[in-house]
Amino acid sequence: MARVRVQFKDHNLSQKESEGYGYQELTLAKSIANFSSFDPAPTIVCLYDSKDKAAMNLISRNVFGQENVGIGAKKFNLLKINVNRIKNEELKKSYGRVTPSYKFFDAKGKSLATVRGKVTAPAIQKAMKAAFESTYATGYNGYLSEYRKFLNKLDQIESKRGVLKLKRNNLARKSAAKAARGDREIAMETAVLDKEEQKLLKFEEKILAKIKLRKSQQPVAELALR
Repeated sequence: MARVRVQFKDHNLSQKESEGYGYQELTLAKSIANFSSFDPAPTIVCLYDSKDKAAMNLISRNVFGQENVGIGAKKFNLLKINVNRIKNEELKKSYGRVTPSYKFFDAKGKSLATVRGKVTAPAIQKAMKAAFESTYATGYNGYLSEYRKFLNKLDQIESKRGVLKLKRNNLARKSAAKAARGDREIAMETAVLDKEEQKLLKFEEKILAKIKLRKSQQPVAELALR
């Protein structure tokens, strides 16, 4: 089972009212800049066609299913746009030329890389690293290493829970007195593991929270407060 899961959220191009023309769709870069102003982070946008379901499932499993990619993705906004829903024909033609494609942006909406055609984990990782380090004042590889330590410790806790489950299953073969004593011991050990897990989850929060935006990537209002 994958230790990290990646999920892209459905998204549409932002719109802006244009005098005499009603609401007009913005370009992808302007849409991402608008989105990131509310949730400042690097962004990966998957542009896809309705017929790309099989290809996207393959990419999801073989590329974004890889652990390093999944860990990196935790610090990105992950959006997907169905090009068939774009109303502006010029934009639809431009963004739908090759699908699925993955575009990488910094927190200001600057386009940094595009991966399309043969979408591989190394290509995604390279683009992800560039976007991460352009946006955050933290090294990408160092972040991956620290987060894997968290996952390894979490695995150790889950392994111990598995042992306790086996112990509990074996209690059915014991006498009532021994089963009751064993049940109390398992309950105590479970409580200890619960505390360890809560402490570990706080460690995960710290790993993610200490990754800060570069000053050049911070919203103007946030910079003004510093």
